[in-house]
Amino acid sequence: MYYDTELHALLVERLPQFADRGRIIVAKLAKAMGYSAFAVYKTLAENRLSPRAINRILEIDNEGKAPGDARLTKNDLLKFLLN
Repeated sequence: MYYDTELHALLVERLPQFADRGRIIVAKLAKAMGYSAFAVYKTLAENRLSPRAINRILEIDNEGKAPGDARLTKNDLLKFLLN
């Protein structure tokens, strides 16, 4: 399942504005990323990210955060990079 992956757990923790009851709201995240909901489900289920998805997630994470707030880094996401 898409919600049983390490990537999903990281995004729930670090992007709480896209989560509800411990699960990513896929439609909301997909809209923010400019992806289809299917593409986000697939990304989460496969526990992998494209370079474009990594950059988009980092952009989304930085939007609206105050200085000093915890932020995702490329290092957090590199282990999910597609080979």
